[in-house]
Amino acid sequence: SQIVLATAKSLQGKSDIEAIRKILQQSDNAGEFKNTFLGQQVSKSMTIDDASIQLPADYDPTGRPWYTLAKTEGSTNFTEPYFDANENYLVISVATPIYENGNIFGVTGADIQLTDIVNIVNRVDYLGLGYAFLVTKDGKILSHPDKSLDNKNINDVFEENLGMSSS
Repeated sequence: SQIVLATAKSLQGKSDIEAIRKILQQSDNAGEFKNTFLGQQVSKSMTIDDASIQLPADYDPTGRPWYTLAKTEGSTNFTEPYFDANENYLVISVATPIYENGNIFGVTGADIQLTDIVNIVNRVDYLGLGYAFLVTKDGKILSHPDKSLDNKNINDVFEENLGMSSS
């Protein structure tokens, strides 16, 4: 999230698409993200670090989960997993709003493929003492060594209620 915050600061006052794209590319390289991007409030335009990605002509970033979350909360946030608009895979986005003169200019963020997070978690060696799995704050299991538990609520799977609220 620190990289996305630094990106937001770097993008303030920028309007040239190529300058914006260079900042996004630097952030993408630093964070090894799937993509980095900027959605602008007034123009409803979207700039992605990878110029070869073509979004539909009617694509409106201001309605995407990452944009609405960052704008509503007014701070850096992580989304729940969702399907990427351009390709069919699950991502989690970290996004932060950009303000100019007290008004929202846009939201910048980065996509992290869920499989990348799972691979990082699975690389940890627990010395045979256990395993890790991913769960959302609402208790939805995203990735578990027992794949039959994926997409189930943790409170439905384990006998003891672990205090996760389901929405």
